[in-house]
Parts: sequence; structure tokens; C-alpha cells
Amino acid sequence: MIIKKIMNKFKNILIFIHNGYYYFLFRLFYPQKIELYTISPSMIKGYIIPQKILNINRCRRIPWPVHFTSLVTGDIKIGKLTTLGMFPGCYIQGINGIIIDNNLWCGPGVKIISGNHDETNYRQHEPQRPIRIGNNVWIGTNAIILPGVEIGDNCIIGAESVVTHDIESDSVTAGNPTKIIRKKKPYREDPI
Repeated sequence: MIIKKIMNKFKNILIFIHNGYYYFLFRLFYPQKIELYTISPSMIKGYIIPQKILNINRCRRIPWPVHFTSLVTGDIKIGKLTTLGMFPGCYIQGINGIIIDNNLWCGPGVKIISGNHDETNYRQHEPQRPIRIGNNVWIGTNAIILPGVEIGDNCIIGAESVVTHDIESDSVTAGNPTKIIRKKKPYREDPI
């Protein structure tokens, strides 16, 4: 009985040290995105070495965690609780700019492409308006968001969708090209 109590105390101390260590690393490498720490403290271990130390995905300068198989480039502004590129196989290209509000969640393989190649010179990109994505948006696995698109607040973009035009707020979309399949109830935050 006494040994079991000692083991439980020891285990609690190790958990405290473990979580404190990851919190320290998160604060050190991602000081502007500390709100993401609440998602999963130990998830940081898979991002710091490949992204911030080895620069495998050329995303060392990106101030939020990016999976080592994802690529994020260009002029991108994101809000709080945004997981842009945190899942495998994402390609985020911000040549013409990407502006994202709070609470964007993306599945694996998402592509957000803000610049098309010029038809007469493939080495250049056509100027376009930036992609804008509102608050509380979920983009499903392997969806593609194309240049100049604006997605309103509280939307769900279905897996494998190709977004070629603006999407109004409170919409659930799917398909290629994506179409609104229904309207959605307002976003509700979980009580903490």
C-alpha cells in the first residue's frame, strides 16, 4: 500500500515535469501561438526538431507548428487557434496573401493556393486578391482552396472539395467544384 502511494506520487511528479518541459519548449519556439498548447502539450515534440531545428520543411520562420511533411510559404496572417499545416501533407502557398481569422481547423492534405501561374509565362504568378477565411472554419482532408476565394464564418468545407468561388457564412459544402449542400447551425464553443 505504501509503495503504491509512493509510486503514484512519483508518477505525478514525472507528469508535472513532463508537461512543464513541453510548456517551456512551446513558449520558446512558438511564443505567438501559446493558445495551441492547450490542444495537446506533448504534441510539440513532433514539431520542434523537424521544423525549428533541422528545418526539414523549410518552415523554420513560420511562428506556429507545421508538420514536417507540410509546406507553408508566402504572406500568411492567421488568428488564434488556427492549425494551418499542422497535419501531414498540407501545401499552403501565400504568394498573393492568405488572411485567416480565428479557429481554422484543417485536415491532412489540405491545399490552399493563392496564386496561379500566368498563362503566357509559367515562371510568373498572376496577381489576385488574397484568400480570406473567416472564423470557425473546418477544411476537410485533401480539400483545395484556389486563388481569390473568400470563405465566410462558420463553414465546413468537405473532404476532397475544390473551392473555386466564394462561400457564404454558415455553409456546409462538398464536391468538385464545391457546392453548398446545406446551411449550418451557429458555431458553439465547448465549455472549459
